[in-house]
Amino acid sequence: MRRPRPTTRRPSSPHRSPTKPPRPPGPRAASPEDDGPSIEHQAPPADLAAQTALVASRAERAVFADRRRPEPAVSAAMKGLRGFSIADRLFLTRSIDALFRWWGWIEPLRLGPIEARLLVAVLLDRPDVPDACRAWARTIGVDPRCLVPIGGAPNWGRRAEAFRRLVEKPKATTEPWSLFPRWLQEELIEPPGEAPAKHRIADLLLALQRPPIPWVRAARGRPTDLWSELRGLGATPRPHPRLSDVASLSPSTILQGLEPFRRGDLVSQDLSSLAVVAACDAEPGERWWYAGLARGEKAVLLADRMRGKGTLVVGELDDRDRLRTARMTRKGPHTNVATRSWDGRHALGKPGTNHGVLLEPPGSGIGSWRRDPASRWLIDRRRLDELVGQQAQLLRVAALGVRRSGVLVYAIPSLAKSETTSQIERFLRENPGFRLDPFPDPLDGSPNDGTMVLWPDRADSDAWFLARLIRTHDDPRPGVEEGRVDA
Repeated sequence: MRRPRPTTRRPSSPHRSPTKPPRPPGPRAASPEDDGPSIEHQAPPADLAAQTALVASRAERAVFADRRRPEPAVSAAMKGLRGFSIADRLFLTRSIDALFRWWGWIEPLRLGPIEARLLVAVLLDRPDVPDACRAWARTIGVDPRCLVPIGGAPNWGRRAEAFRRLVEKPKATTEPWSLFPRWLQEELIEPPGEAPAKHRIADLLLALQRPPIPWVRAARGRPTDLWSELRGLGATPRPHPRLSDVASLSPSTILQGLEPFRRGDLVSQDLSSLAVVAACDAEPGERWWYAGLARGEKAVLLADRMRGKGTLVVGELDDRDRLRTARMTRKGPHTNVATRSWDGRHALGKPGTNHGVLLEPPGSGIGSWRRDPASRWLIDRRRLDELVGQQAQLLRVAALGVRRSGVLVYAIPSLAKSETTSQIERFLRENPGFRLDPFPDPLDGSPNDGTMVLWPDRADSDAWFLARLIRTHDDPRPGVEEGRVDA
């Protein structure tokens, strides 16, 4: 990046536009690409830049020194911020996400100050140059006039070329695989398509690097009326072609600035949650067990699918998540949901009595790397192998809860072979009483063999693997009647 240089001013000519006066300090409008009503930044750019750098340094330390998630450190630091609007706080957290998203290219540069790393990361991530970037540039002695955004680059080649020009290093690391853990290259499921495999994988990796877009669902009222209201507010909802009550918004949208969201008529809802619940195909009056790392939003959707009739037992592996899920389901319109702690070793309730079991086990989280890029650096090969073993055990226990002709749905936000296709193949070999149960793709209606992948480069959502299995006959193995599986 270029350092400031003294320039010799030429006399202004009548054909040149006059120089714009500097922007006064103080509140400033939201970025021009923001979708919907404007929520202004309240913090001056220099203060926003300084606080973002401070919090980012703590997040870096949490991930790379302490090997733990950065959210507690970020949340604790943000509680002390005064005079920061929603737009300011979103800029701070999104900048930290950008730092982890592009860490594989940034770290080899050995940039000293955190401001330099943030500057490069945000320019890689965004299609504009925020004022805070100019503040970082001045802090590290870089001419703000030479800053060029790279976030709008259409492909890897253009992005890599712009990145090397930005950092003024022709041989800088720009290999896409360097942005991900080393084990991913041998684990990644090959995406379908007619193009050469190399191109299909490149497109998939590029999609994993894009910041997530917000999806919203019409919780109350007619969807068409809500979409019209959003357009009147300056937003640009893009309804899903198959799911009429779901729409995507611009990546820069601040949902808290939309009146329908504040009223509760709109809820934030990623496509993956809708796809998982649709794959279950739960019917009113049935008994379901939702096990593992259950999500309150999905539990509410599943209860809604059952129209509040029957029984839905949510078994959480983490007791803190259980309390969160319980609070969320209590706010919902249905009373057929019960939350329980689950030890992962025994089936909840009497074995073989559920019409369906939905299992979401712990995993690598590849599917959520778009919105949680820091997590990719916390999973190494050894940890992945541990998770795969845990998934296999939970899958065996969850199967105990399924009645004859009942279904077992295995759902995991991953694209790793060992967590997805290989996991299901091993389960079917070891459990002859189950077989795959084909179901239509919830997003486009296409048939499948009982498994499907929600590809982020096609659905523009989190990536998920789903498998739907049906129990054809009882399991004769020891321990089944007691609701356990002998190791």
